[in-house]
Amino acid sequence: MKSKQKRKAIIFVSVAVLAVGAVGFGVWTIIDQRNEISSLQTSLDEKNAELDALKRDIVSNPNDAVSRLQQEQNATILDEIRQVYAIPEGETPTIATVEDVTKLTDQPFFEGAENGDILVVLNDSSQAVLYRPSTKQLVKVGPISAGAQSEAAGGSAEESEPAPEEE
Repeated sequence: MKSKQKRKAIIFVSVAVLAVGAVGFGVWTIIDQRNEISSLQTSLDEKNAELDALKRDIVSNPNDAVSRLQQEQNATILDEIRQVYAIPEGETPTIATVEDVTKLTDQPFFEGAENGDILVVLNDSSQAVLYRPSTKQLVKVGPISAGAQSEAAGGSAEESEPAPEEE
């Protein structure tokens, strides 16, 4: 008889320990999820605050806001290019986006270019870099002529795309 009672007691204690463990694990999981939700909510609140500030900037001074966004985008593009190509220190490149590659078919440098590629003209070092952000690869690198340099300096990065020489 005592053996049967001991066995029942062992089973009862085992089930109780498993139940307490399961409840403890459940409580831990709930607390962990709440902490994660809290962290995500804080991050969301910060991003919303940034977005609200950006909206205020755009409404109050749209040209400055667009200019700042363009500068941030250009800095990001240059950082990506620096991962695969050494841009000389102190170089202030002219950056343009290829929007209609069909208009560039007469320029050999742009052979293989696609809409959305980025042209970076390094005026001081007389180099042009064609970069594809979608694959984070250089499409082409080559020298630019003096005429193309003055053309790049005369127009804005959005309007003119200088004609780099074919290497």
